[in-house]
Amino acid sequence: ECKKLITTMGDIKTFESNLSQQIIMPRHYKNTIAICINRRRRARNAFTLRGALDVAQNENRKRVQELEEMLEERKEQIVEMVQRNWLREEKH
Repeated sequence: ECKKLITTMGDIKTFESNLSQQIIMPRHYKNTIAICINRRRRARNAFTLRGALDVAQNENRKRVQELEEMLEERKEQIVEMVQRNWLREEKH
């Protein structure tokens, strides 16, 4: 059954690149394919998808951190602006 599945999917590399492009498949189908690939490759690339997911999550974390830092800077700028305006109002 594994051979049949893999030949119908075509080249494993193509298949893996399609999967890494987030093609949505029913979970059981994905799992069957993963098991077949792992058996065939002796689990050499068992963690390819896991690795791709980790990379994506790290990128997202970095982006969130950048945005939070930008937000902090913006808050500080706004506080300074308000204080300057308040001082200006006080003088008049």
